[in-house]
Amino acid sequence: MTKQRMLLLVVIALSATTGVAQSRQRVSAQKEKEIVQQLIRDREITAKCVQEAGGAQKTVYVNSVDLNRDGKPEFIVDLHTSCGAGNGYKWIYRRTTTGYEQLLSAGGPRTEIAPLKSYTNGYRDVVEAAFASVSGDSVRTIYRFDGKRYREKR
Repeated sequence: MTKQRMLLLVVIALSATTGVAQSRQRVSAQKEKEIVQQLIRDREITAKCVQEAGGAQKTVYVNSVDLNRDGKPEFIVDLHTSCGAGNGYKWIYRRTTTGYEQLLSAGGPRTEIAPLKSYTNGYRDVVEAAFASVSGDSVRTIYRFDGKRYREKR
């Protein structure tokens, strides 16, 4: 079984256990552009790479999901190119009065992030599933909200 198929199975299993797979929705092209601009400002990706990839929609895939039960979506962002200038390939952002605020920067090219049913400080805990080795083993990392951003559970 290929690593990509194994990761897909892990993500499907995580989604099934979290009970939120149906609540994730892809955002509009305009919202993706706004979030890509924020990723550039945060130095997570470069404007040149976005241009070379063919624009925002070919650079990232953004899902909205309400992580804190306030009726407003937060955004789980997946990088689809090699534009990463920072440390992450997956991010969580929330909308603020001044733009977007990063809550999590994590992952690599073979990781997925999914919300869990549990909450910490008003936000859903999230899990990152990643391949740890050539053998295809997966590693789960749980992140909890500390009141300002997500931190790895220790």
